[in-house]
Amino acid sequence: MKAQIRNIIKTGLLLTAFTVVSQANAGLFLRDGGMVYDDVLDITWLQDANYAKTSGYDDNGLMSWEQANTWVDNLVYGGYDDWRLFNVSFDFSHCINNSLAWSNDSTCQDAESVHLFYEDFGLTPGQTYGQTTGEGRDNYNLFTNIGNSYYWSGTQNLDTGAISVFAPFIGFDAINYPAGQSYAWAVLLAFIPFT
Repeated sequence: MKAQIRNIIKTGLLLTAFTVVSQANAGLFLRDGGMVYDDVLDITWLQDANYAKTSGYDDNGLMSWEQANTWVDNLVYGGYDDWRLFNVSFDFSHCINNSLAWSNDSTCQDAESVHLFYEDFGLTPGQTYGQTTGEGRDNYNLFTNIGNSYYWSGTQNLDTGAISVFAPFIGFDAINYPAGQSYAWAVLLAFIPFT
């Protein structure tokens, strides 16, 4: 009887360990209420990549950087009120073509948006979201309303005033100036449990 109990406990521990290992490399998880959790970066994205438009905040979702920050600062969604724009590094100098997105150098891919494009969507430099396959396509399909324009980051170059922007449909970084127009995609630094 004791041997049988030990085997049951061992089996339970092995299943638990297997589940933890499987989830460590999993990437994205759809949460209730329109949120997608990234277990690698420990952040949660709004599932709707143009929620500013969908919610009626803005006619088309294209806003200045100031408007995007005002929107995200006042956003209350899923019971959370500490949403922000995604982060990007502004030091492209060590990257191929001076771009985070077009580099195969993993030290260049420290932006949350670039991680989403390369790691979660499974794309490589020069590919578009239409070329996602397998798990990358499944991950891409977790999101809705991904726009065909740039998205504001929360990262500003204090020397030039430029803002880093990212185009998730082609995986390309660029800069825009605060008065320009780009989309805003809210991110939350939090684990959202299943409900």
